[in-house]
Amino acid sequence: MTRASRAVIDGQLSWWKRARFHNSRLIVRCAREVRAGGEVLNCYGPHRAREPARHRRAQLRAQYFFTCNCTACVDTERKDFVLMFNAYACQSCKGPVLGATCAQCRAPLRRDHARALLERADDLDAHAARAVSLETRCELAHAALRIRQQAWHRHHVALRDAADNVARLYADLGEFSKSVELIKQNIQSLEYQFGSFSVEVAHELRKLSDVMLERIINSPQNPDYRDWCLEAHKVIKKAVQLMELNYGSWEPLVKRLKQQEALVASQLDMSRTPDSDSVHHSLHYNLKI
Repeated sequence: MTRASRAVIDGQLSWWKRARFHNSRLIVRCAREVRAGGEVLNCYGPHRAREPARHRRAQLRAQYFFTCNCTACVDTERKDFVLMFNAYACQSCKGPVLGATCAQCRAPLRRDHARALLERADDLDAHAARAVSLETRCELAHAALRIRQQAWHRHHVALRDAADNVARLYADLGEFSKSVELIKQNIQSLEYQFGSFSVEVAHELRKLSDVMLERIINSPQNPDYRDWCLEAHKVIKKAVQLMELNYGSWEPLVKRLKQQEALVASQLDMSRTPDSDSVHHSLHYNLKI
């Protein structure tokens, strides 16, 4: 949120979050409650999770002719929050290193060591691109990812991109469980940057749903089949909720996800056993950090 604008909400309790057109109608969805006639905040575009404060403020001055004084722009601890997602990893405590020393333990950054690691990772990626077999390409790309994890902080945006690439390779290879684990890691990082109810998390959950569904379809005899179905059902329901929250129930992706949810529910019904309830209660899958 950047600057306040006022609006009267007739008999409703709302808080503007996202505007979206549905045919000729403009629908504005709320993120939290505001009393009718109260102050409504509107987002002017620049986001603290994507750009540092000085860039956001410069854009707002150039386009809207005001200096933003919201909490994210003024609070010294929050205004450069986005820089964490391009930070090196501290070799001592694995915390984010934004300058010459670690923000947590004050250990100095071994920049030459980090660069050497990244160069090794780039070499492995180059070999992966030339590999003939998908297995070799996947193995080399995952090795490069592990090396980058030593150099970059765990929430580094490029680390997410690298993990997403390896997850895609594992899915192509039919190693769906390995793909699932990498996507889960990315979801945790996206939740940290954009929030648990963000559109970014919604789309990553949709991707996770697709891979989980492929795992179910391709391995019906696996002893973990029912647990996979339970987990997939929970993930798809969460994806539906976030897609409806961010886009509305008319979004085509919501319809597709609901079809997947119904398919997995039918598989659960067919695989029901006397001890199903105890299995369901013992399964815990929490995406939040």
